[in-house]
Amino acid sequence: MATKFLTPEWAEAVTEAFNADAGFCKEVAKKRSLIHWSVSEAPDGEVDYYLDVDHGKAELGLGEPGAKPDLNLSCSYETLVGIISGRISGRDAFQGRRLRADARLITVIRYLSLFHEMNRVMSALDVEY
Repeated sequence: MATKFLTPEWAEAVTEAFNADAGFCKEVAKKRSLIHWSVSEAPDGEVDYYLDVDHGKAELGLGEPGAKPDLNLSCSYETLVGIISGRISGRDAFQGRRLRADARLITVIRYLSLFHEMNRVMSALDVEY
């Protein structure tokens, strides 16, 4: 049964999938990062979520993170669904200014391999958008 996107059940399913995936765990094994997304135009209004990575463990949660994020990203619901489903590349979304960051490009580039792993794992989940 599909999990509804941007719900507590989705966040839990994504967290479980991240922590069970060998490729994702390898990517975050030596990292400590907190990334925050602000999603506009979602069916239920604006939604915030975050990814907290701590040396091999990951937690995806809804709402504002409890600490200052290393990176804040913002985009529309439509753009985020396009990125996760693979219809839009993150690179194209950035270049087209549909995905915005509060950091310099060099900072965003540091996270590209993590974003790739995130999207790979998330795209395999049964999600209702």
